[in-house]
Amino acid sequence: MNARNPTHSLDVYFVGLWCLIMVVCAGNLPYIISSSITDTIYNLLLIASYSFMYLLPSLCIGWLLRHNRRWRLPLVLILSAITVSFLFVDGRLFGLYGFHFNGFVWNLLTTPGGYASMGADQVSQFTLLKYVLQLIAGLGICLFLNRLFANGYLRGMWIVTAFLGITLSERIIYSIAYSELYGPIMTQADHMLLYQPLTMNSFLESIGHNVKLQDESASLDSSAPGQVNYPLHELSVDPVSQPYNIVFLVAESLRYPDIYNERVMPNTHAFARDHGTTFTQHVSGGNGTRQALFAMFYGLYGTYWDAFLRARRSPAVFDVLNQYEYQYFLYTSSYFTYPEFNKTIFGSVPASSLVETSDGEAWTRDDRNVEKMLAKISQRDLSRPFMSFIFFEGTHARYSFPERTAIEPNYARKLDYAELKASEMQPLMDGMFARYKNAVHAVDMQFERVFEYLEKNKLLENTIVVVTGDHGEEFMEKERWGHNSSFVDEQIRIPLIISHPDYGPREVNTMTSHLDIPAMLMTALGVKNPIDDYSLGTNIMETPVETMAIVASWADLGIVSERGKLVIPFRSTTQHRHLATTRDDVPMDLGELTRQLQPEIATVIANSRKFIQSE
Repeated sequence: MNARNPTHSLDVYFVGLWCLIMVVCAGNLPYIISSSITDTIYNLLLIASYSFMYLLPSLCIGWLLRHNRRWRLPLVLILSAITVSFLFVDGRLFGLYGFHFNGFVWNLLTTPGGYASMGADQVSQFTLLKYVLQLIAGLGICLFLNRLFANGYLRGMWIVTAFLGITLSERIIYSIAYSELYGPIMTQADHMLLYQPLTMNSFLESIGHNVKLQDESASLDSSAPGQVNYPLHELSVDPVSQPYNIVFLVAESLRYPDIYNERVMPNTHAFARDHGTTFTQHVSGGNGTRQALFAMFYGLYGTYWDAFLRARRSPAVFDVLNQYEYQYFLYTSSYFTYPEFNKTIFGSVPASSLVETSDGEAWTRDDRNVEKMLAKISQRDLSRPFMSFIFFEGTHARYSFPERTAIEPNYARKLDYAELKASEMQPLMDGMFARYKNAVHAVDMQFERVFEYLEKNKLLENTIVVVTGDHGEEFMEKERWGHNSSFVDEQIRIPLIISHPDYGPREVNTMTSHLDIPAMLMTALGVKNPIDDYSLGTNIMETPVETMAIVASWADLGIVSERGKLVIPFRSTTQHRHLATTRDDVPMDLGELTRQLQPEIATVIANSRKFIQSE
């Protein structure tokens, strides 16, 4: 029988289903109509484009069974109902918790008690029945329209042509918005399940478009749903008569196991013994630089990064530092533009205070930056406090150091790892780890220059000094090399030493996190707000007894507790091989750990959206 017989055609049904899915997707976006006509047009194109993509499974079944009159319509209806229901639930999930449906969510919902931890047990039978009836009515209308217009001249090719025009327009608008870091459009796209962004900055530049990724201005409606709401309340400051100076010494990839000892880091070890609080169970805020430093200065999960970048929102602590008219001496042996710390962490600091040293060997850059920073501190205005930050790059692969300072003679002389397979790298790890130790030792010698200056000039009496790393570094002890790949201890446990004028030398053996550092600074600056107004951590100097720490990667959050480590993916895929491990990184049953950590999971999910404006 001819598949184009209008009696059996489902073209009108699929157009109706496309519209029904658009209605569902529209309800999942923060808003449709905007004060900007461009934003409104984009929202409509986005909804239409992705609604058609979600329609494809039903379309494929309809086409494959076009000659099977018995099963075609029933199977199309069943798949349509599943698609609409799934999109509705996923939209509610993203609106509440900030992530789409993925394997972790499925595990949580199928684990005893997990359903309740998501709050799904609060859905009444009446509400559920209402949604079911709405679904039946929607599909019924689609069938009715298909029968009513069965003799029409609608053709499937017209539908496909309309989709191609719509999706091409949506892609072009998004790529332009991305080139300008235009928040409203990018945020809307994030709400769409399986959204795949198209970027073409190079092409846009080649045709004369001004790519504004380095533009410090932001075009955002801060009151719009889905935007940053931080801090939760206006900061109240009881002015301190003599605010402390603040010095951050942060080394790239500085891990705790096997490294923080008197042989590899003798100067830091001695400084901690005489002046500092040593935190022996400290966990970074992430396994990558952007997530780790974001947690260190904001006290928030690293998964907030994208929202804060688009909003150009610097940390609340800098709001207070600026009130005190702090002088800034900020140096990196890498770049402040990648990751975009000039638009986030240091976004409210004058650009002239951000000094990048990027030429030469990494250890020589570190050396020059210390020299520059100490010279600037010596020339400072003595009537005003100062905040200094220096990021050391020598400990980043390829692990740079002057040969005269090497403490490990059997180190790898070169790292041509780009062409090697993992199996070929394993035998090289001892030599690479020795090279890494030499690089850490060289950075420790740079730390000593700062320690000596502060002591000689009697600045330790009124200066908070923070010595730490951004994250750790693994040498295939747990199958990976480097960082950014998992939450094993080698990648997330790091040294932390804080010299604070109000505290003497001591050792803290309870679990702490980078998220706990901002509250310490805010307290010292006289901020009276409750900590949870601006941070998800606690005051690290008050020796909190924490039961868990939270780490972040590009798209995942990890709960680190004595009962184990649990990965919560915020996207449909994850880089982590194991979502559940013991505290010592041995794979364990995901369902069992999920049951044990249900209260913690609920807290983390709620906190992951706490500082985002709700609808």
